[in-house]
Amino acid sequence: MGLVYRTRVLSQRCCLPAIRRAIACVFAVGGLIFAAQPAAAQYLQQGSKLVGSGAVGAAEQGYALALSGDGNTFAEGGPADATSTGAVWVYTRTGGAWTQQGLKFSGTGATGAASQGSSVAISADGNTLIVGGPNDSANAGAAWVFVRSGGVWTQQGSKLVGMGAVGPAYQGTSVALSADGTIAIIGGPNDNAGVGAVWVFTRSGGIWSQAGSKLVGSNPAGPAAEGTSVALSADSSTLIVGGPNDNASGVGSAWIFTQSGGVWSQQGSKLVSGGRGGTAVALSPDGNTAVVAGPQINGSNARGSFFGGAFIFTRTGGVWTKQGGVLGNGGSSVVLSPDGTTVIQGSPGSEPSVGRAFVFKRIGVWSEFTSQIIGAGEVGPSGQGWSIALSADDKTALSGGPQDNAGAGAVWVFNLHNAAATHDFNGDGKSDILWRDTSGDVAMWLMNGGSLLQAAALGSVTGTLEIIGQHDFDGDGNADLLWRDGPGNLSMWFMNGTSVASAQAVSHLPSNWNVYGAGDLSGDFTGDLLWRESVSGSASAWIMIGSQVASTAGLGTLSSDWSIIGDDNNGNIFWRNTAGDLAIWQINGVQEVATRLSLGNVPANFVIQGLGDFNGDGQTDILWRDTNTGALSIWFLNGTQVTSSAAVGILASSWNVAQIGDYDGDGKSDILFLDTSGDVAMWLMNGATVSSSIGIGNVGTTWQVQNVNAN
Repeated sequence: MGLVYRTRVLSQRCCLPAIRRAIACVFAVGGLIFAAQPAAAQYLQQGSKLVGSGAVGAAEQGYALALSGDGNTFAEGGPADATSTGAVWVYTRTGGAWTQQGLKFSGTGATGAASQGSSVAISADGNTLIVGGPNDSANAGAAWVFVRSGGVWTQQGSKLVGMGAVGPAYQGTSVALSADGTIAIIGGPNDNAGVGAVWVFTRSGGIWSQAGSKLVGSNPAGPAAEGTSVALSADSSTLIVGGPNDNASGVGSAWIFTQSGGVWSQQGSKLVSGGRGGTAVALSPDGNTAVVAGPQINGSNARGSFFGGAFIFTRTGGVWTKQGGVLGNGGSSVVLSPDGTTVIQGSPGSEPSVGRAFVFKRIGVWSEFTSQIIGAGEVGPSGQGWSIALSADDKTALSGGPQDNAGAGAVWVFNLHNAAATHDFNGDGKSDILWRDTSGDVAMWLMNGGSLLQAAALGSVTGTLEIIGQHDFDGDGNADLLWRDGPGNLSMWFMNGTSVASAQAVSHLPSNWNVYGAGDLSGDFTGDLLWRESVSGSASAWIMIGSQVASTAGLGTLSSDWSIIGDDNNGNIFWRNTAGDLAIWQINGVQEVATRLSLGNVPANFVIQGLGDFNGDGQTDILWRDTNTGALSIWFLNGTQVTSSAAVGILASSWNVAQIGDYDGDGKSDILFLDTSGDVAMWLMNGATVSSSIGIGNVGTTWQVQNVNAN
């Protein structure tokens, strides 16, 4: 069937002024001259809030969270379940959908109301889980370990209780687990009348045993509550312990421990932060970057006063140094991305008590994202941000709100959505449409779903200049334009909505080199350039910062029967050969990670229409069209694996896919169509389902969507 549309002739089509924009005429490759600011990437909610089944009473689900490295398994604690017996729920994600895995569970051998689920930690593969219950046995506290096999969770051994505790230590207030799940840390902040301590356990042959004596950081000023928070490096060589009550007045500090041959020792002096710092801590996988957060680290920044925040510390040669000022807003919970460039802080008491989380990104310098993490569907004060979790690739974030719905609690899932990757020129998180007619006139439609917000002329560019890429190259949250002229000179238009803020030269390349992608290859949320040489077939990458080429590298060579389909913002380059084979190269900056990972073979009558994220899981999907029937279908991918496929609909032969983008800002790709008569239409998508079919207007036959390297 054909597309449904309504005809609305747009007057702007006929009255584009002949405004000529000058393009810079100096072409030279420069070095790295400035630190880019974060682009308009944002975490968008995936599905409805999650509430585990089988809760008894107000369970406070979401009190604690832990997420596996691949972002597809998470555990949430509900310590108030069943009159503070406590419980844990586990969820898994398949095809972008989250489902509860089995029933809630709690550890055996508890004495009294243990409040299991007050803390949780999970191994990188998602198959080992540790659960803290600080109120077990009259507040002595304990922790339980569970392992998963065949989708079934079972308790491994007896509960863990550290030896040498003095008084009710509240062991299990915090827990941490090494990436391989063989080393566990248990915090007891009330040990020895509130001085606090942590215990280390190791697993061998499925048996857990305490490793050495409890650890207590040196020189606490009064009852510091060490062990309120803990974090462990991926290889378990470095441990950070938070003590928010240090110095009696609640200045707060953190202590670093390192191990050699299984023996732990303190590294350097305590890290003093102030503002009850140590309420939450985080550590990078290599153990060289630490975050110390506190809800009373207050101050002010460019946005005004903030309440709660965090300090960054880095290690060089065994010496820890505070880096810069405070990252303001949050402080009640904190996570750090594996590469040490993203910090998310929870602020459960803001707006008021609805709660939220604040995202900070380091691209040269630390800056706060304009977008905050706030889940929809809360019932009453939810306390979102009480707990936070983040996947290893930064693309999945969790926020717990244990006070939601009068203490029932809930968890919200968010996926990282890079709005600038989808030709968003005004930074509103919604894709826009760039047009050019046969005379060289350039125009833009700013979109809100299928509605036209503004149509504007950008000017007339004649001669041999062509638009060969669209992405946010300068990190301001607005997509920019890459131009190339006949001789091979490259230049950029840096956009601010419908205005050209500036034009700058980039470089010069001979005609045998062509751009095949403008996606983010380096993970800094700005566009890079993917090149291929037409004679040898070799591919190269330019890592860009603004119009400057920061670095270049050859990526490899494929024979002439292979063509580049495009790249995405996950460092993937998609290839297809004349026989129908489909493959992926994985790139990390200018480093080739994996070559020609096969996605299978597809008959030649199936043509790729574009790349997008149709189900909002943060992974690139592929839109296909069968040229024999006009049928559209989608491959849903998880990295380099095709998890499922689905039919979308039949497209009449007069209609073509003009572009893929997120036009309604829901984090899921939509499809823009243009037919041979100039009619424009859009399908707003929810996975493979067309949620809305919208006719937009008619532009005549001389105007074409500028979609090269824009998906």
